Amino acid sequence: MRLSLTLLAAIAVSGSAHAYYYIWIDGQTTDLSVGPSYSQYLQDTNTTIFNDKVFSSPGFATATFGSSATIGTLKAYATISMVGLFPNTTPDAWGRSQYRDVITVGGTGSVTLKVTMPTTGTLAPSSADSLGFATLDVYSLADSYANLSFRIRMNNGVFTQDSNGTSAQFSVPAGTQLFFAGYCLARARLNWQHPTWLSSGTDFSHTSNTYIDVLTPGASIVAQSGHDYATPVPVATVSGTITLQDFVGSVAAETVTMEIRSSAGALLGTVPNVALGASGQYTFTTPVVGSGLRVTSRGRTWLMKQASGLTLTSGQTTTANIALPNGDADVSGEVDAVDIDQVIAHFGEVSSGGPYNRNSDLDGSGEVDAVDIDTAIANFGATNDY
Repeated sequence: MRLSLTLLAAIAVSGSAHAYYYIWIDGQTTDLSVGPSYSQYLQDTNTTIFNDKVFSSPGFATATFGSSATIGTLKAYATISMVGLFPNTTPDAWGRSQYRDVITVGGTGSVTLKVTMPTTGTLAPSSADSLGFATLDVYSLADSYANLSFRIRMNNGVFTQDSNGTSAQFSVPAGTQLFFAGYCLARARLNWQHPTWLSSGTDFSHTSNTYIDVLTPGASIVAQSGHDYATPVPVATVSGTITLQDFVGSVAAETVTMEIRSSAGALLGTVPNVALGASGQYTFTTPVVGSGLRVTSRGRTWLMKQASGLTLTSGQTTTANIALPNGDADVSGEVDAVDIDQVIAHFGEVSSGGPYNRNSDLDGSGEVDAVDIDTAIANFGATNDY
């Protein structure tokens, strides 16, 4: 049985800096000759990801294993099961992945970076000698700045974690080029001397990610691969339906401004120009989270109204349906005599030609007419919610 290997590679060499990156999937690698400083480190000749002896006699065990990689994200898994007791057999299965990239640090003076590598993984509880780990090495051309590793392993049936940290903070001179190498391994192994251990597994298919954040104001990083390493900002999603009252025009041609406010009305966040679907559907994300919040909305000639008592949670969606009264032609936050006067002043104007005041055509019919005057009169006195 042979494993089909997949390789994704993109290599760029630039002068003495040796700019390059590549992705290594399922143990297959590319031989890069980028200079003596890294020749030994870069040329990994151990490209076998499983022990052929496991499969030389298929009656010994069955196994599934594999891995995948993209820049900044690694996955690997391996499981193996004995199909009988065979003396002097130690079935093994491997899955591993690797990526490498070059980061150029921009700015002036000393630049402080924070690198994190959150990793999740599991081990089969009956594992005899399974292990899994993810490591990240960070180098410059001359110095080792950080070595991050996260390991989980099963020893004698006991789950243990061996880690020297999943984050590191360090400073480098602006202009430094840093070499990043991430590696993830999942190994499943059995031993014929332990007949109660009939299956083994390690699963890092939940992923290991790499994030790089610049802590020095005004500084930046640029990855040779083009990947964005910044830690994702947790966001909550708000969605629902906005009802534009007294309107016969195209709802999808309108946008609204959404705001997040505290229970006391303090403004916490604004999302302008939120698009509406044909029936007023909308969705947006916000870093603002908490309970007892208000979500407000206002449109072009529609007053601001709100949905209150909401809880916004990172990674979750909150529904807020809001109906907006029409008639605020001058966008003052109140439907008053000024709005009625404005509609009257533009009475008879049409969208098909000549002067046309869109805000006075409250119902979106394409003509400023008596219906628009009636709308302003019907909502006379209505004001924004805050």
